Amino acid sequence: MRKRWVFRDQHQDQAIKLAAALGTLPLLAQLLINRGIDGPEAASLFLQTPLDALHNPFEMLDMERAARRIVRAINDREKIWIYGDYDVDGMTSTSLFLTFFRELGIEVSSYIPDRIEEGYGLNHQAIATIGQKRGMLIITADCGTNSQEEIETAKRLGMTLIVTDHHEPQSLSFNAYATLNPHREGCSYPFKGLTGVGVAFKLLTALRYELRKEKAWEGRLPNLRKHLDLVALGTIADVAPLRGENRILVKHGLDVLTKTTKVGLAALKQISKIDQRAVSSWDVAFGLAPRLNAGGRLGSADNGVELLTTDLQKRAETLAAHLNEENRKRQILQQTILDEAKRMIEEEIDKVQARTIVLASPEWHQGVVGIVASKLVEEYFRPTILIALKDGYGKGSGRSIPSFHLFEKLQECQELLEQFGGHKLAAGLKIRPEMVEAFRERFEEIGQKTLKKDGLTPEIQIDAVVSLPEIDLKTIEAMNQLAPFGSDNPQPLLAALGVQVISGPTWVGGKKNHLKLRVRQGTFEIEAVGFNMESASLDVPLTPGSHVDLVFTPRVNSWGGSRKVELTLKDIRLAS
Repeated sequence: MRKRWVFRDQHQDQAIKLAAALGTLPLLAQLLINRGIDGPEAASLFLQTPLDALHNPFEMLDMERAARRIVRAINDREKIWIYGDYDVDGMTSTSLFLTFFRELGIEVSSYIPDRIEEGYGLNHQAIATIGQKRGMLIITADCGTNSQEEIETAKRLGMTLIVTDHHEPQSLSFNAYATLNPHREGCSYPFKGLTGVGVAFKLLTALRYELRKEKAWEGRLPNLRKHLDLVALGTIADVAPLRGENRILVKHGLDVLTKTTKVGLAALKQISKIDQRAVSSWDVAFGLAPRLNAGGRLGSADNGVELLTTDLQKRAETLAAHLNEENRKRQILQQTILDEAKRMIEEEIDKVQARTIVLASPEWHQGVVGIVASKLVEEYFRPTILIALKDGYGKGSGRSIPSFHLFEKLQECQELLEQFGGHKLAAGLKIRPEMVEAFRERFEEIGQKTLKKDGLTPEIQIDAVVSLPEIDLKTIEAMNQLAPFGSDNPQPLLAALGVQVISGPTWVGGKKNHLKLRVRQGTFEIEAVGFNMESASLDVPLTPGSHVDLVFTPRVNSWGGSRKVELTLKDIRLAS
């Protein structure tokens, strides 16, 4: 899909002043300004990301109450259960709790519901099962905010619930003993973007503080910093904004993940072919997280939790291999569903007039439809919900675009839905098959009211226009100070205008789907590669001698032991 190029405002004088104050390049200063960071103090904090800049966990509503209740449970030897979610955020949250308590020598068990049979969140049968196994205190991990009926069931059975979660509350009623969620009304916690594992980390930070008051725990408290690898993994996998506290947690967490002592993570890195280098947010998002998620999508998320918590090398290797194979199966299944969904779009949806996409099929696997919805949003740039129909119900997963708050729009359809929940850009739902068509019509009506036709063309935000000779190793090193990149802190995009093609185009790679060019500006020449820019989708006639405008990110290619600068193409058009 062609993109609309949007050039960010350039603040040259301001950038020069900020660069001088920081002792850095004006380009880096401009990139900081583009991110709303325009003062030396804020810029230094963003670049340095010190751990001591994390907020006091007790600023979160119910935090002191939750931490002290857990201390009492520990001292009274109550049986503690962790009730998690089946995605990577839930797995890492659960694993973080398990690891911390086991390092204290505390008996603790975990329960993660089956995605297909039980679905998201607490359920009555699971609560009853935990009660039969002496469960007295349940701490949720990445779920529970909207499970008020199930919490009442637990209370009737004599159990105490502490909720740690980050999903949007659907009401103002909270029945748990403590509900830790920065999105709660009345919660003054300064940073609202924490994931489930982020909230879990804050609770353990507070718990550690409370335990430190007691002499019995002196010198026995776990070092939470060494578990930031789990926090980084869950935060990146959940596509959380990498700003504020998340940036601090992820940046330090990636350092820990690079040198992790957890045998399960080491095995997962090895099978993902990233064990010999510094781990990046890209490695997590496209290497580690999909393999962990595959367990929860096609099999049991318990395998992922066991991998993240085991101390046994052989078991770790077996689990990593199993998850790798599950991920391979997931990829095949995903492609089958994607092909079918695209065929349905071509046959059933007016791509010119439609503002939304809602599709349903009894042939689809519930665990994979969310990923396919993401792929369709990338291709058609419309809010998309795919529904897998099975056993008298439809379970759907949706993805959205920045101008369409998916959770809020589902609230406008709630009388047609059995359940729903999620965020601005991602959500899940449960619906009766006979209500799918009415829901599709209502959702499209909302889309027609909300989305303008010109809002259905994706924008590509360009940070700065540069000349190619500016792009050298020093520039790339300066730009990399903005890492880790991800949601709300994307990799900077630069543009070079009027560049001459001197060789190419050629298509390389196993599927011949990577564009390769050599371009020149003035006397300066450089290689440019566009990954997954297939010739069939490239509507720009490229020939040697033609002049083009490029949007790119620069990178260092270290292949063969030498280091050279290359351009990673993001978009291309004929020069005007």
